[in-house]
Amino acid sequence: MHERATPGLCPICHTVDDRSPSNRSRRPTPSSQGSAPASSQPGDFHAALRGSDEGNRRDPSAPGAQHNGDLCQGRLPEPAVTGSTLADGRCKVKPWKQALKDYLRIRRSLGFRLRTAEFLLRNFVTFLQSERAPYITRELAVRWATQPAKVQPAFWAERLGIVRRFAIWHSAIDPRTEIPPVGLLPYPYRRKPPHIYSDEDIEKLLRHTQQLSSPKGLRTRTYTTLFGLLLVTGMRVNEALGLDRPDVDLKLRILQVRRAKFGKSRYVPVHPSTVEVLKKYAEYRDRIFPAPSTPAFFLSERGRRITSPMAEYTFAKLSQRIGLRAPAKGRDHGPRLQDMRHRFAARTLIHWYRAGLDVERELPRLSTYLGHVQTKDTYWYCVQWSVM
Repeated sequence: MHERATPGLCPICHTVDDRSPSNRSRRPTPSSQGSAPASSQPGDFHAALRGSDEGNRRDPSAPGAQHNGDLCQGRLPEPAVTGSTLADGRCKVKPWKQALKDYLRIRRSLGFRLRTAEFLLRNFVTFLQSERAPYITRELAVRWATQPAKVQPAFWAERLGIVRRFAIWHSAIDPRTEIPPVGLLPYPYRRKPPHIYSDEDIEKLLRHTQQLSSPKGLRTRTYTTLFGLLLVTGMRVNEALGLDRPDVDLKLRILQVRRAKFGKSRYVPVHPSTVEVLKKYAEYRDRIFPAPSTPAFFLSERGRRITSPMAEYTFAKLSQRIGLRAPAKGRDHGPRLQDMRHRFAARTLIHWYRAGLDVERELPRLSTYLGHVQTKDTYWYCVQWSVM
């Protein structure tokens, strides 16, 4: 998997231009972004191991109709109307659990996953029931949000923000609802500055990954290939782990990312050197598990899909071993897997700058490749790049 950039779309790219005419004619056009995908990074994955800076999805031309829904910007499904009305036309107030169920369903129809929000709101609903609260008040919201004593105040603000969004929605059902004002707990979330990995960091990480305990030899190959793929494509961790075997088209050199952030899907072209690494991994994986119970592309030693917590835990242990993280317990104690995405974006921007390209003009292409819904979401990387 190659990491050096060329004067193309991004440091992973010129895959599309390198294809044979027959392959180019079969290139799919992803409707999720409205334009052809950026091509993949011409970097050698094995060069990354040396610290050098040199350097299966069904045919997308005819995808099955049952898979096309999330590839389009099409109309969102209309939420079903539930509940009855009173004589004056107002909605009858629903039980808290039913109200929460409807709220989650409607917001998820808009593309939000809400896994953390669901957990916290279920706890909040239980709190309301224990208080026998007929409606949400500011006092109840703040009291619940500040219940955990040994946490950072920013977590209180996050909890209250989740309740506030639920309260805004619920006020349409019950006008007695009191919506907590913005800034009631003045501890806003501050985005953690990314760690931009050096070539030395990457060399150490991949070398120690190859030394992981692995009776079948699959664990070392899985994580080495996974980390390498994140480095040369800038994919989100969940996107890479969510790949199924049909999503990895080694002939067309394209990965299909399904139902990513905000429910979007896209195609991710990859360089031939990346294809070779993925092919070797797939061959070894299939020898160990010729008929796995899961369609996942990346498998654990037990033949199961690698989960995000598993990958994060393995990465944290490796980071502690090579000195990237202190040997501390808990979360947020050093560089993250997500920071590989930041490295990819930063290297892309630096390459464009050195090549004399207009970074501002090229930014939408990087935004499309990374799967950002709006170009403004990519400006975060510009801020970090300007610091570099």
